[in-house]
Order: sequence, then C-alpha cells, then structure tokens
Amino acid sequence: VPFDSVSDAGRCVRYLRDHADELGLDPKRLVLGGLSAGGHLAAMTALEGSDLDLAGLVLLNPVLDLHFAAGWQEQKQTPLVWFGSRFLRARYGAEALEAKSPMHQVRSLPYPTLILHGEDDKLIPLAQSEAFEEKMQRSGNVCTLISFPEVGHHFLRALPNRVASHLQTLETFLSSVGMMQQFPEPL
Repeated sequence: VPFDSVSDAGRCVRYLRDHADELGLDPKRLVLGGLSAGGHLAAMTALEGSDLDLAGLVLLNPVLDLHFAAGWQEQKQTPLVWFGSRFLRARYGAEALEAKSPMHQVRSLPYPTLILHGEDDKLIPLAQSEAFEEKMQRSGNVCTLISFPEVGHHFLRALPNRVASHLQTLETFLSSVGMMQQFPEPL
C-alpha cells in the first residue's frame, strides 16, 4: 500500500534518532526532506510524527494535495498527475487521499519548514506550495516558500549558474537550524 511509506519513513527517523550515537549522528540535528513525491513523504511523515524531534523540514517541488480536481486542464495539471489522482481516488477513496495529503493535515510543528519550488513546474503547481505555506503560517508554523523563476520541476537540473543560488538558499536554511556549523568555509 503506498500510504505505508509514511509510517516506514517515521520508523526510519526514529531509528536514526535512537541509534544516533552508534551511527555518529547528532539526534538534535535531523532534518527531513524530499523532492516531488519524496516531498509528500517527508511532509506527511513530519505531520504524522509528533515524536520525531526534527530540526527542520525541507520540501522541494512537493506533492502536497493528493485530492486533485477531476479536470487536469482547469488545474493546469499534466495527464500523468490527473491519471495518478484519479487512480488513487478510485483505489483508496477521497477520504484516504485527504487523510494522506499534507495540505489537509497541517498542525503546529516545533521546527521550521523550507519549501523550494520552480515557478514553471508543469507537474506540481506552485499554487499548492503557496497554499500550504499560508496554511502552515496560519497554524503558527515558521514556513518559508522560495520560488525560482524560469525553473521547472527538477530545478536542481537548471543551468549551472542557477544551481549555485538554489544550493545557497538550501545551505542558508540548514545553517539556520544548526546543520552547517561543523563544516569549514569552501576555499
């Protein structure tokens, strides 16, 4: 069942935290993140896992609402997204899609969230990330969306001169949650 992956990811985070000493990790510096469907997985894992004790959440062009409208043209969705949402709705039902959509499960999180999204993403509309950021902030969360003009779904595949600025944005966020403190400045 595809939704089992959320509980699997939560178990992975708990394992990392519980075995941090033997793995050489700092359990207070765990950041969960994902791109596209991985962004959905990371967001749902964070929202369902009140005991995860994360330092932050990073979502890159994430799928945040599985409960898509029926017509992909009106939503500017690709046939793939439209088919996927129709298949999931037929297989699991609208209630299950809502229950496993980060957009509909927002709660207060004790750590910041960063969302990076390409403005020209043809698979996942930027509007999903904008609506999610607004919902997160209304729930008292620190949530920041940074959109990148002229960038599509896989924005890390952008031109080399643009990738550096995208990575700098990510590095700044990771530094703000204590992730980059032990790394020397590049030469």
